[in-house]
Amino acid sequence: MPQNNVVFIDSSRQNVPTITGQVNSLNAALYQLLCTGCNSGATTAVTRSGTTVTVARSGHGFRTHDWVLLAGITPADYNGMWRVTGYTVNDFTFTIAGTPGDASVQGTCAFAPLGWTRVYTGSNKSFYQGDDQSSLLPLYVDDSGAIGSQSYRGAWVCGFESQTDGVGTNPWPTVAQAANGLYWNKSSTLDGTARSWWIRGDGKKFLMGIQWLAGTARADVVGFGNYGNDIPGNSFNGFIIGATSDSQSATGSVNEFAALLNLGNVTTVNHGRFLCRKYDGTGSAITFGMSTKNDAVSSYLGYSGLPGANPATSGYIISPISIHAGTPLASASFYSRKFPGAYNLLHDRLFSNYDILPEYPELPGRRLMAFAIAGSGVECRLVLDITGPD
Repeated sequence: MPQNNVVFIDSSRQNVPTITGQVNSLNAALYQLLCTGCNSGATTAVTRSGTTVTVARSGHGFRTHDWVLLAGITPADYNGMWRVTGYTVNDFTFTIAGTPGDASVQGTCAFAPLGWTRVYTGSNKSFYQGDDQSSLLPLYVDDSGAIGSQSYRGAWVCGFESQTDGVGTNPWPTVAQAANGLYWNKSSTLDGTARSWWIRGDGKKFLMGIQWLAGTARADVVGFGNYGNDIPGNSFNGFIIGATSDSQSATGSVNEFAALLNLGNVTTVNHGRFLCRKYDGTGSAITFGMSTKNDAVSSYLGYSGLPGANPATSGYIISPISIHAGTPLASASFYSRKFPGAYNLLHDRLFSNYDILPEYPELPGRRLMAFAIAGSGVECRLVLDITGPD
């Protein structure tokens, strides 16, 4: 069934995957984060009082708002994904609607995965697919270090329109657009030094930030998935984000996720952002641009906007990020829609990396987090809704 819960996790957490410059580290991390979960351990007691369930596990490492996956417990009512509502060092709580008795058989609890399936795996290569089976757009990851000049430091990725036994059909971007696909940098060195990362997504799409360059907290943002379906029957509404080359000397220099393009700009400028096909499901892969209400102030997300808090309210201003593709301002071929869960901060880097923003009046109950990301030579800010659903 669809997994619409938005999962957020970062590399500072307990028993999560490590991403390094070595072969297959990104592929192995994606498998856990997307498909299986991580930080799995045995429960020692599961009890209920009213609607509150308490799960005991020594040194579990979960925090309030985390999504956890429980499995193998009797009664089975306790199995599944649950959002943590409170915790101590050795137990955590969540809310349940039913009235099962205390667990008679213990099981396991882990950080919940995003809800994807690895549909094929070979030698350091994998195909991943989201839970939306109406959109058969698998993600291909080649983390073998066998292509390009930066062996082991990154993985080559692309979308395919389908795959059978590890053989993909109709790559996007196309071979003409990017011969080996896009590049997801893991590290600036070939050794086992761990790099910081975060991931935000659900069973249909994800964005991931990787601080691959030693000495900087700026992340390059990569991503893949389904951006939404405005036209019934369109099964090709996929996006992919990455670097257009493995020869990247600095974060943001080839992967230009943070770059904005107003609606009047031609979006054939390649910022490492592609859609599977045109918005109506026809044609082949096309590039896409991003725009927000801040385009007139800055050409980057969260950079060079208001120098401080909004003087009228002492608060902050954000704007939804829109993706657009096709011939600019030509209604017959132009397409624009909101990018799920992503916002532009209309200030000059007002918040620090991983800051939880004060509640935004127009988004009550949503937790918004700021991320330091890379533009071309500048440090930018991305705001993501880590509550969901989108």
